[in-house]
Parts: sequence; C-alpha cells; structure tokens
Amino acid sequence: MEALKDSERGLSPVEATIMLAHKNLGVALLRSGKAEAAVAEFRWIVAQDARNVEGLVNLALALRASGHPSEARDHLQRALSINNRYANAHYHLALVLEEGGEISRATDHYEQFLSLGGADSTSLATDVRGRIQLLRSTLLT
Repeated sequence: MEALKDSERGLSPVEATIMLAHKNLGVALLRSGKAEAAVAEFRWIVAQDARNVEGLVNLALALRASGHPSEARDHLQRALSINNRYANAHYHLALVLEEGGEISRATDHYEQFLSLGGADSTSLATDVRGRIQLLRSTLLT
C-alpha cells in the first residue's frame, strides 16, 4: 500500500477533487521552475492532511528545488515515519542525504528504494545501483 485512498482518509469527493487540484497545480508549478509557489500548494495539502505521505514527499521535492534541503529531509523522514514502505520517499531522501554528505545513510535509502520495487524503469534501477556502488567505493577510500 503506497498511499491511502481518498475515501480511506475520510475525504468527500469534493474534498478529494480540491486536494487533487492543489496537487496538480503544485506539480505544474514545480515542473515550470516555480518551486516556491509549488511549496505553497503542497503546504496547503499537508495542512489539510498531515498524514498525506504523497503530499509530504511532493512538499519535500519543492523545498529541495527551492534551496531548502534540511526542511526537505525533515518532511521525507516524516513521510517515512508514516509509511516506511513508500519507495519514492526513500529515493528522494537518499538524494538529499547524498547531497548533504551523509553517504552511508543515503546508500541505505537507495537500497530500501530498490528492495521496495521503487524503480519503475530498468534505467532508473540501473542508475540507482550505480549510485550505490559509487557511494560504497567513496566510503572505502
């Protein structure tokens, strides 16, 4: 179970539609390079549902893109405290940890991502395995 369905979170169809609109707007803003505006959309989602793992991950992506890696890390860790089997949270936390120089922890989260079947494409799985190998070699030197 990656994320709770709207009905499982107790959202009415109207509330679910509004949440989806904020998510879609946030994603569009993030893709168009307007990370700060995307942060506002994802913060709204998380304010409505603090246990929305996908919302927390999206908020972290926007925060990372807007230059706030520490806050991004906090939201990713919070997402994993809610659902430790959410592969994308492991992947994005690994990226943030790697950028912050926390190589051992980053490697652990990359491995979790792979073990949960998070790589939906062969090329991503290959890339992540390559990252793990590279990071392990830096730990040995």
